[in-house]
Amino acid sequence: MKQQKLPPGYAVVQLDGEWYPIKIEKMHPEEFISLDPIFDDALEDARFPRRQDAVEACLRHESDKIQREQTSWFWLAVYSDVYPDRCVHYIDEIEALTGRKPYIRYEHGSSPYCYSVVVNVYAGRCPHCRAWQDECYIYGLTIDEALAQAAQEAYASRCRCQRIVEEHTQAVA
Repeated sequence: MKQQKLPPGYAVVQLDGEWYPIKIEKMHPEEFISLDPIFDDALEDARFPRRQDAVEACLRHESDKIQREQTSWFWLAVYSDVYPDRCVHYIDEIEALTGRKPYIRYEHGSSPYCYSVVVNVYAGRCPHCRAWQDECYIYGLTIDEALAQAAQEAYASRCRCQRIVEEHTQAVA
């Protein structure tokens, strides 16, 4: 059987006939080293009768750590207002075009990466021509992307209203 290599920063130690997976971290100043045990599901020190099981626990721990880190960065990107001035501008534009501020929410799916930002532009009368405008839901990966699309939809609806008003005015004249 081929032995698996330990990931960097991990080790296994044998004490009293049992194998323990541990995480090794260098502390500042660099003369100090921290040895932290890896815990199992029962929040006790993970211990195994075989070395291979302890190595696999180290590999799982590293994989879980990488997954948590990626998820953390992912959600930080989702919730961050990378372009706050742009987002404020879109909200103001939607309000000017529809008469109401949009409602923004986050929808989470079944996995850590399954989500969307939803911008709800409410139904109501156009503040300019009093024509009825339908409600719309815009989905995006980030808040500025969803707001930009919602602003485009609100602008398109406003253009349709203007066209209807112009056609009505020409028909009357």
